[in-house]
Amino acid sequence: MNAVDRVIVVCIYSGDRVGEYTKPGYEAYARSVVDEFKPEVKRRLRVFGPPRETGVIGSSMGGVVSFYMAWQHPQPFGSAACMSSSFSHRDDLIDRVLSEPKHTSKFYLGSGWPGDNHEVTLAMALSHRDYRLPEDFLHLVFPLEEHDERAWGRRLHVPVELGLSPVAAAKRGRFV
Repeated sequence: MNAVDRVIVVCIYSGDRVGEYTKPGYEAYARSVVDEFKPEVKRRLRVFGPPRETGVIGSSMGGVVSFYMAWQHPQPFGSAACMSSSFSHRDDLIDRVLSEPKHTSKFYLGSGWPGDNHEVTLAMALSHRDYRLPEDFLHLVFPLEEHDERAWGRRLHVPVELGLSPVAAAKRGRFV
């Protein structure tokens, strides 16, 4: 059906999600991904397109580090999809986003409701006051979804299709 353009998915296993995916650990983690991991992927795989077509995606604390990487490093990561992200765990990203000007990266935030980090996801969503919806930023809520891999798997197609579909790309540019 050609619903999704070409895509390469590269996963990174973390031995210490709390240490690497939250402040201050995500600073060194992001730098390692940008300076070491991403160049190695480019060397080994046939990577297409400009950096704006490279996004990061994560859930829970993985969503926090994904958001941080796209915010801090918009040149290699033009977007982030953050599912059920625990933005308030050992972090100040919400305050930082509120205090800094709009960035070039695009963001997708999604969470279940109630719970599933809905409140902190909503707070982060509200901080994006200068972004155009849905071109630069999108926040979706999924009623009664839980904070677990099954729930994220059920809705992973949403940011993937929004960001990688030829229709979405032609209509408004790449999102994720």
